[in-house]
Amino acid sequence: MEERKLMTAEDLYGFRFASDPQISPDGANVAYVLAHIDRESDEYRQAVYLVPADGSTPPRRYTYGPKRDNHPRWSPDGSQLLFVSDREGKPQVYVMPSDGGEARKVTDLSNGAGCPVWSPDGARVAFISRTGVDVDEDISDIVSYHYTEAYYKDDGEGIKRGHNHLFVQDLDGGDTMQLTEGPDDYRDPAWSPDGAYIAVLRQQSARRAFEWGTDIYLVPASGGEARRLTPGDGPSYAPSFSPDGSRLAYLGHRNPPETGGSTNTGVWTVSLEGGEPTLLTADWDRSASNDDVNSDARWGTNEHRPTWRPDNSGIYFLATDHGATNIYTVPANGGSVRAVTNGERVIDAFSTGGDRLAYIAADLLNPGDLYASAPDGSTEVRLTGVNEEFLRGFTLSEPHEVRIQSTEGTEVQGWVMKPTGYVEGERYPLIMEVHGGPHTAYGYAFFHEFQVLAARGYGVLFTNPRGSTGYGQEFAVCIVKQWGERDYADVMAAADWAASQPWVDSERLGMTGGSYGGFMTNWVTGHTDRFKAAVTRRCLSNWVSFYGTSDIGPRFSEWMVGGTPWTNPEGYARMSPMTYVQNIRTPLLVIHSEEDHRCAVEQSEQLFVALKRLGCETEFVRYPQESHSLSRVGKPARRIENLERISAWFERYVDSES
Repeated sequence: MEERKLMTAEDLYGFRFASDPQISPDGANVAYVLAHIDRESDEYRQAVYLVPADGSTPPRRYTYGPKRDNHPRWSPDGSQLLFVSDREGKPQVYVMPSDGGEARKVTDLSNGAGCPVWSPDGARVAFISRTGVDVDEDISDIVSYHYTEAYYKDDGEGIKRGHNHLFVQDLDGGDTMQLTEGPDDYRDPAWSPDGAYIAVLRQQSARRAFEWGTDIYLVPASGGEARRLTPGDGPSYAPSFSPDGSRLAYLGHRNPPETGGSTNTGVWTVSLEGGEPTLLTADWDRSASNDDVNSDARWGTNEHRPTWRPDNSGIYFLATDHGATNIYTVPANGGSVRAVTNGERVIDAFSTGGDRLAYIAADLLNPGDLYASAPDGSTEVRLTGVNEEFLRGFTLSEPHEVRIQSTEGTEVQGWVMKPTGYVEGERYPLIMEVHGGPHTAYGYAFFHEFQVLAARGYGVLFTNPRGSTGYGQEFAVCIVKQWGERDYADVMAAADWAASQPWVDSERLGMTGGSYGGFMTNWVTGHTDRFKAAVTRRCLSNWVSFYGTSDIGPRFSEWMVGGTPWTNPEGYARMSPMTYVQNIRTPLLVIHSEEDHRCAVEQSEQLFVALKRLGCETEFVRYPQESHSLSRVGKPARRIENLERISAWFERYVDSES
């Protein structure tokens, strides 16, 4: 038998990532996107694949662009597929017969096109494109940037230039029609069943810096004035028309004062005639969202839309409960929420067609595969084995669920991994991981980083302290204006639990986390010397400067801290790890990306300089050209180097038994 290997950082190059499952209108076939990393160019590549929904034959590759083909969408009659490809430079929309053939270019805009959706008659396509800027303009030719609104940057996008607008293109040629204009941005288009309107999400620049607010507008498909359909008092997004065209379903909340930005995302419906929307999930204490559970083993885009049953009777959506994300359904006129799929796994996306569901599901030992089932979740068929052969060559550490008791009677869910090659009777160092958010979660999803640490001889413990999602509204909101209190108690309860395990060396505990997890790493090391070493990544260290340097700074800070730095200086100081930096004795590695606009690099610059001035053991690693999401979507070589840096720091300071 071939000897199995231990997982390394460089094994990132061997993974493949499935995303965006799209089942055909008759439910017979599923299109999906499969991504891999081209090692020579150190870039991600994508292609569209097709597979029968009954699993009768293996998947086959459908597109052959040299770089990235994605966003497949079936024509209403199932005879063709739209997709987006950068095969000729900028991403443009292409169409091809569903049984294969030559791809025909549909759009030809200087800044490219994305998010295409078919009109109901299959004659037109709506899409989004950037206007008002030459995205290829040489930076050295730009004299200055000029802004009149506080929202002028976005993580992953950078300094804002131009605006995203809605367009329509006739598939038989002719002029491209721009349907929206002005200083706001538009995305998430969806056609009404009669083809008369396109619902689109509008993000107003004047509001976005200070409010948790987006709205859905109806735009006449032949041109004309847009009409707002949602109330304008909270985030409303992911529009989806009912099959009979009378209502629109969407996701969002209305910023109630007591829960604000920490409010559960709900499933709503509103009449196309306007009026008061109906919250269908008001009595269900979970958030209707598919982006709650963290993983560093995804790559690709998945839609968040709620989806109607063909007979208008109910709506499908995704939600997370205790670390598992599944498909749920709620009656369209209100009633009890019911789980459609079940199990300890994370479903990232789904679609419906005919009498079938198609979805991507991951678990603790599998980054994700494509499945299909009946509308009630029965007769499930696994359609792919994307990483099956690759992972067969490795010895992996299997995470096991744990429940840890914390203060105020709180139970904290987590997962523990023993070192790969664990030997009974030996004692091992352990690394605690804290997720970002804070309103996200760890769960039943694969983590490459955790497997790398386990392969290097560490136990790994990852938990969901208070503030995490998937445990109800109060569990999430109870840390607002109190970061570093209940959540800190939960993290330390997890440390106590780890130290009590007979296989864990309680004197060799390490800690790491990114974003909010970076905040918590800074906070913990400023309040205890319990850990032998720590690594803080893309952290928040100073709420005062975060307010003005983060792309979400004002609205996030005013909710999470309360007030502004000039109206509540005591609160901003109390919740800032920099206030306690003089207490840090733990060797602390500081890692940040230079194009991070969520937690700007200055957050780590302040921390690092203070630590050096105080004589603390510290080093600073900066990654050029990377955003807040380095560990998830960054350049592969940098992701690998990042993991090597983390491992090396723990090897230097945690492995030592002195």
